[in-house]
Amino acid sequence: MKSIITRTLAGAGALGIAAAGLVAVASPAGAAGALTINPESGDGDTLVRVETDGGCASANATGFIVKLSGASLADSVNMVGYTPLTSIGTSGANTDKMSAPLSKTFGNVNEEVGGLKSGSYTLTFECRNGAQGGGATFMAPVQVRVSAGSVSWFQGNPPAPEPIVNTAKPKVTGTAKVGKTLKVSTGTWSVASSELTYKYQWKRGSKVVGKKASYKLTKADKGKTLKVTVTVSATGYANGKATVSTKKIK
Repeated sequence: MKSIITRTLAGAGALGIAAAGLVAVASPAGAAGALTINPESGDGDTLVRVETDGGCASANATGFIVKLSGASLADSVNMVGYTPLTSIGTSGANTDKMSAPLSKTFGNVNEEVGGLKSGSYTLTFECRNGAQGGGATFMAPVQVRVSAGSVSWFQGNPPAPEPIVNTAKPKVTGTAKVGKTLKVSTGTWSVASSELTYKYQWKRGSKVVGKKASYKLTKADKGKTLKVTVTVSATGYANGKATVSTKKIK
C-alpha cells in the first residue's frame, strides 16, 4: 500500500509546484485521459495542482472545471469552478498538457459537505463550453481516509486488503463416537478476536454436515474422519481460513 504522507503546503507560492516528479495513474475505463496530482498525497490543508495528459482538443472548449465525486458524496463538489482556459495559458483547440491549481483543499470539502467519509473518490478535469461539455475529460482515482475529523489522502486505487492470518490452529474437543458432540475452538488470528466474525463448516468427505461450532455425530459418521473449517472475517481485511480434522469416529 502506498504510504499516506501528511504534508501541509502553506502560502500562495505552493500553488506554483513544478510539474517534475508527477506520476501518471491510468484513468478509469471510458475516460479520455489521465489526470495526475501534485503532490501525490497529503492532508486536509495540502494545496494541490493537477495536470492532464493532453489538451481539450476542441475548438468549442472555452474553460474547465475540476470536480470531486464518489464515496460519501451524493453530488459532486467543484474543486475548481468554471475557469477560462486562457487563465492557464491554453486554448480549446490545444492538445498539449494542461496544469491548474485546485481552488479547494480536501479539508475545505470536508467542511463544506459536513464530513467526508473514508473511501474511493475520483477527481475529474472537464473541458467546458460554458455550462456545457466542450472537449476531453481527464480523471484520477483518490483514496481518502478520515480519522477523528482529520483528513488524509493519496492518489491511486484502493490497496488489496490485508489477509487475516491464522497464528494458532482451531482445536476439536469431545469424544469421537456416534451420538457424542464435538466442538471446535476459534483458533488464534492476526486480528483481535473482538473484531472477528466466525463461520464454521463440518464436512464428511465432500458433504457439508454442519455449520455451527459444535456437531453431534451420527451413524453416517462412523468409521470416517471429519474436517471442520473455521472462516474469519473483519472489516477492511481479506477473510482467513483454517481447517482441522477429527479423530476417526467410532
